Amino acid sequence: MSLSSDRARRVHLLMAWSRVDDRSFEFQNLTHAVTGDLGWTIAPRLSLYQKVTYSVRDTRDGLGQARSWVTSTQLRGAPRPNLEVTLSRLDRWVSRDAGPGFSAYNDSELSANWAILPLVSLTSQVLYQVREDDDLLLRHTLSWTPLRGGSVSLRLYALDYRDTRTDYRQRGGGTSAIWRPRPRLRLEGGYEVTRIEQDDQANTPTLWSLRGTWTF
Repeated sequence: MSLSSDRARRVHLLMAWSRVDDRSFEFQNLTHAVTGDLGWTIAPRLSLYQKVTYSVRDTRDGLGQARSWVTSTQLRGAPRPNLEVTLSRLDRWVSRDAGPGFSAYNDSELSANWAILPLVSLTSQVLYQVREDDDLLLRHTLSWTPLRGGSVSLRLYALDYRDTRTDYRQRGGGTSAIWRPRPRLRLEGGYEVTRIEQDDQANTPTLWSLRGTWTF
C-alpha cells in the first residue's frame, strides 16, 4: 500500500508486509516483517528517507520467538550543481541472535560525488561499521574522461582504499576504454595496477581485461 500526500509527491509513504518460510536444512525458521518507508523532499536539492522494519522470527528450536527492529535514515543533498552528498545511518536491534537478518549491528556512512571539472570527477566514501568489532572503510576514486561521446570513450582513474579492521590498504590506478566500431559491436578493454598492503606484506598485482559484445 502506498500513499502520497500531494500531487507534487513531496512526501510519500509505503507500507509492506512479508512472510518468509525457510525450510532449508540449515535454518528452519518462519519470519514475519512489517516495513514503513517514508520519503520527504525537504527542498529542491535536499531529500530525507526513513525506513523502519519490525520482524518476528520463529526458529522452531524451542527457544521462542526472536524480535528485530531495523531503522534506516538517509539524507541526500546537492549543495552545488556539481556536488552530491549522502549521509546515512543503519541500526538493527535484536532480542537474540537468530541467524541471517537477526544480529545486532550499525553502520554510519558518508559518500560524495564531486564533478571537479567537466571531465574530472571524485567519488569518496567513509563507512564506519560496528559488529562484534568496529572498523573504518575509506574509498576514494579520482576519474578523468578525456574522450566523451562519439564512438570511443576513454577513462583514467586513481583509487585509494583502506580497511582498518583487517589492516588492509590498496592504492593504484588504471585505464578503461569502450569502442563502438559498428552500431551493434561494442569492444571494451582495461588495465589496472595496484599495490596491496596487509599484515606487513605487500604485492603489486596487475589486471588486464578485454570484452567484446556483438548484437545480432
